[in-house]
Amino acid sequence: APTISNAPSPAANPDIMMADTLARAHTGPCQGGAIKGPIPGGMCCLDPSDDAEVPCPPYYLQPVCDKYGPLGSAIRCYEACKPSFCCIHDSALAGYSPTCAHTAENCAMYSACYVIWWKLHDTIGPAPFERLEQDEEFWVGFDEAFLTNDLQRDPDFSKQLYGHHFKSFPDPSRNTIERVDFLDEDNW
Repeated sequence: APTISNAPSPAANPDIMMADTLARAHTGPCQGGAIKGPIPGGMCCLDPSDDAEVPCPPYYLQPVCDKYGPLGSAIRCYEACKPSFCCIHDSALAGYSPTCAHTAENCAMYSACYVIWWKLHDTIGPAPFERLEQDEEFWVGFDEAFLTNDLQRDPDFSKQLYGHHFKSFPDPSRNTIERVDFLDEDNW
């Protein structure tokens, strides 16, 4: 017979979900071969399916996101981390910048991405006025021109990056978020 637990649902509490995820992303042999290559920290990929909400991270995620390591590169880290951006926000604009923070099992394995997500939120005033240039080897090439070009090539990621700051469209008649929307303090 099924049992009913009085324990809080992981989906209802992101801290419980993260603890549960990390506990299940154990080190050592993976049950049922559920791993796609060496995963950061020797963890097993919790959802290795091809249709996972967030894919398994690439095996090289940790070294390319280590800004002090010999393989560290902001550009390579950014590219490897983009599929996980939905893990770090709780957007109310589900159809525009959907969150996966409470549902995607593989989010915890992208923890090395914090260095990139922090940089993209280091702003002069409101987003999208990022301060990308930094005089460190890790950040070479990761500048405004790089980001602008990438966001033009990847409009879905642009929606994620800028849309997650809003609870609703500032101008419902256009169903988009534009740079000017960040200038109006009522939108923050």
